[in-house]
Amino acid sequence: MKRLLFTVLSLLIAGITARAQDINPNVDPDYEGRDIFVLLNQNENGKGKVVILQSRELQDAFRNQVYKNSYRKINGYRIRIYSGNSQDARRRSEEIAAGFAANHPGIPVYKSYSNPFFKVTVGDFRTRDEALRFAESIAGRYQSAFLVREPINYPSLW
Repeated sequence: MKRLLFTVLSLLIAGITARAQDINPNVDPDYEGRDIFVLLNQNENGKGKVVILQSRELQDAFRNQVYKNSYRKINGYRIRIYSGNSQDARRRSEEIAAGFAANHPGIPVYKSYSNPFFKVTVGDFRTRDEALRFAESIAGRYQSAFLVREPINYPSLW
């Protein structure tokens, strides 16, 4: 029974995670990054309440597994918005990264250096379609943006 409950909860969280990764205005940002066990046990007026009957050890084991996997990477896509090797490339990459982070607060920004290039990539997209949709939305500001296939971070569960 515990194994079945654990499997159901894993699938539920995987579904929520997959939907949270999409850049979708229909997803409620109030739930992103929140503990599923806390959310299910909340009692809000006009909404149902889910009661989970399980041992504390199982809940702790699940949280521990999510924490351990939070450092793993999966293959996905990011968008390179800058790559340069001029004398002021470092300063320029920092300016572009800071400007992007200010204009798009929910999208992660990654700066890297691969001799002799300073690079700025953004986002953690699981599919090419998601990355292309976002690339089209920023194409006016970043004309030289292009997709890069590389390891990405797992989306946050809480």
